[in-house]
Amino acid sequence: MAAAAGPYKEMLEVVNACAARIRWRLRPASKRHLLNDIMFLCTGLRPVVLVDYGGTMPQLQENLCGLLYIARQFKLCKVRSVQFGQKGIPYLNTYDDRTIRYPDPLIKANDTIKIDL
Repeated sequence: MAAAAGPYKEMLEVVNACAARIRWRLRPASKRHLLNDIMFLCTGLRPVVLVDYGGTMPQLQENLCGLLYIARQFKLCKVRSVQFGQKGIPYLNTYDDRTIRYPDPLIKANDTIKIDL
C-alpha cells in the first residue's frame, strides 16, 4: 500500500501543472530558455511563478518577498455569525472556522475583518 500524498507532493503537482501551462503558451524560441529562467516560490498562500525577462529576476524576487512578508502579518476573514455564549460572553465565527471572543460590538454578520497573525 502506497503512502498518502502529503502537502509537499500536492504542491509539486500544482507547480508542474502551472509550468506546463506556461510552456504551452510561450513561443517556441522562449520555451528553450524557460527551464533555466523559471523559479517557483512556495509561499504558503499560493504558488508564485517568476519568469526571468532580461535579468530582472532578482529585483522581482526582492519586491515579491517584501510584499509576501507584509501579507503574512494579517488575514482578511468574513464573519459568519455573531452570537452570545455561556454566561453572556459575545463571540463571532468566521468562514475559515475561527472563533473570536469579545469582538467589537459594531461587527455584524457578513462583515470582513482583519486578523493580525
